[in-house]
Amino acid sequence: MYPCNLIAGFDPLVLNHLKPNLMKKIFTNISACLIIMLMISCSKEDTKLNSEQLFFSFKTPEWERSIPCDKIKFPPDNQISEEISYVQASSISTNASFTFSFPADSSAMASASNIKSYGIVGYQNTDNMKSFSISMKLNKKGPEDPKYRLISLDGFSDKDYNKVTSIEYVDSDSKYANFIIKGNYKMKMLVIGGEKEEFQHVTGSYCIKLNTYKK
Repeated sequence: MYPCNLIAGFDPLVLNHLKPNLMKKIFTNISACLIIMLMISCSKEDTKLNSEQLFFSFKTPEWERSIPCDKIKFPPDNQISEEISYVQASSISTNASFTFSFPADSSAMASASNIKSYGIVGYQNTDNMKSFSISMKLNKKGPEDPKYRLISLDGFSDKDYNKVTSIEYVDSDSKYANFIIKGNYKMKMLVIGGEKEEFQHVTGSYCIKLNTYKK
């Protein structure tokens, strides 16, 4: 398992290597997947998670990792609007990152209607509610240059989805209400940096603790 560090922001180096039409697609077409991640919750038995049970994992044709997320805080402070927050988390050791948006307040997060499958969106597309995207190295021995990467693309089908399996309230403090979110995903990712257009199919799962504004 590899350490994961929270990053709030975007990755301009990756975006610089995208074709204009793809950039437009990534930033304008919003499916709803990540709320997905945020809307996932663990069962009541999982509420008493130990540190090794909070994680984000991925599996590509060339490598796979499970990244512990017990030391990461996901506050709702980065906001697209009053109703929507977003976070971006990145693992330094694996150079993999994911971005997602979610309801900023606890009442919206707790809705049972959030537990379902959502579409995948282009990498770092957080312009709207329920967006989920990923970027990672092509393989574990690959170059660190961000132009040699895999990035998520828009899609929603039996081969492209982010499925929120549960969302459960855990506890709260004076400012935040905290939820455990659990889910799994599957997607086709674009290989950037190569001489020709290539794709790889990636799968994964997650169980993370998310903070929302207490309402």
